Amino acid sequence: MEKRTNVWKIISIVFMSLAVFFFLITLVMSALYIVSRQNFNQWTATNAMQDRTIANKKKEIKRLKLYDRIRNGSGSYDDWYSDPNNKIKQYIFGESAELASGEEVTVTGVKTVSNTKMKETSDGDQKIALTVSVKNTTRNMIQFSPQDFYIYDRTFDIADLSDYAANEKIPETIEPGKTIDVKIYFTISKTSPYIVNFGNAYWVPQSAYQKKSRSV
Repeated sequence: MEKRTNVWKIISIVFMSLAVFFFLITLVMSALYIVSRQNFNQWTATNAMQDRTIANKKKEIKRLKLYDRIRNGSGSYDDWYSDPNNKIKQYIFGESAELASGEEVTVTGVKTVSNTKMKETSDGDQKIALTVSVKNTTRNMIQFSPQDFYIYDRTFDIADLSDYAANEKIPETIEPGKTIDVKIYFTISKTSPYIVNFGNAYWVPQSAYQKKSRSV
């Protein structure tokens, strides 16, 4: 009788050990699946950011070629605005634009910061700071770069992006649902008013918009 009891005890211990073993295996496999899924999502998000960056660079190359033609007298801004692929949208400083690439961008304004010490500036250059708010409305991480913003003066000359950041760390990515507020610094030869461009969205000051409306 005692031997039978010992046998059942051994069998119970074996079954309990196997149960614990399979439980641990299940935990390990679940952890591996979660990690692999996160890596896959990150890989997918990275590829999407790279595709978006390539698309933006292609658009910028086309835009720069057009500006070069305009400066050389062989083209006009009507060529740009009449292009059916350029779905231009105009906003006033303070308004938000929802872009197809997933950003909700709000340009607060452009201010002169003449007392700011920037390197490699020429005499007579205007030092300006662009204040923007960018929200990621997608479910994936998106890339952020100050180089995606452009500022033009009243003669459509392009401002030069400065590496000055006023001790602020500008993030390179934006998490899903998150919003960042940043200041981006530029130098430009002429004074305001300025036009801000991101993607197919353009922002103008309220005063410039009212003046244009009265002239129409």
